[in-house]
Amino acid sequence: LTAAAAQAANEPGLFVEGAAQAAHVYLLMGKPEEGEVWLETALAQSRDDDFRGRARILLTQAAYQHHKGDTSQALETCAEGHALSRQSGQYVRAVQVAHLAAVMSSGETQLRWCKRAIDDAARTDDDLLVGALWRQLGWLLEERGLHDQALEAFIQCRQVLSESDNAHEQMVADWQVGHALRLVGRLSAEIGRATCRERV
Repeated sequence: LTAAAAQAANEPGLFVEGAAQAAHVYLLMGKPEEGEVWLETALAQSRDDDFRGRARILLTQAAYQHHKGDTSQALETCAEGHALSRQSGQYVRAVQVAHLAAVMSSGETQLRWCKRAIDDAARTDDDLLVGALWRQLGWLLEERGLHDQALEAFIQCRQVLSESDNAHEQMVADWQVGHALRLVGRLSAEIGRATCRERV
């Protein structure tokens, strides 16, 4: 719809971005052949000075490369798209690219991409996005048995979300910190300290 509206309004930059997005949606729907038609159209009409369109194309290209089994090439494309997004101030797009790269990665590379996404999100005004990324990192670290590092990630999540007005997210963040404290054997001590502060 975005691509069609942009085409009707003679907005070539917006059309390229919309066409690349349509290609990505078709891939997610399990219709990559139809999506590739949109991706080819976006590539044909893209311009070097259209940073938004180029970044969106790179994100979509990486997704298609990964779908076809060429994860190494997909990660290279992500690196290019992430650099372009950062350089042009598209930090939400940078988060999307970093998140895709993290999904495709493993080991320390995956953690580095997660941390890049957090850094990019911190440049936006979206506390919920930053909190969600810290939470994701916390769970990832916990799955690897890195409980002390997971606790630190959950504490960062809670700190960020404490500045939001979302009571539900704050409650979930509190629970996650308590959960992580239990895993590192510090829950009883923290409860004792909290009780002492209340008495004072």
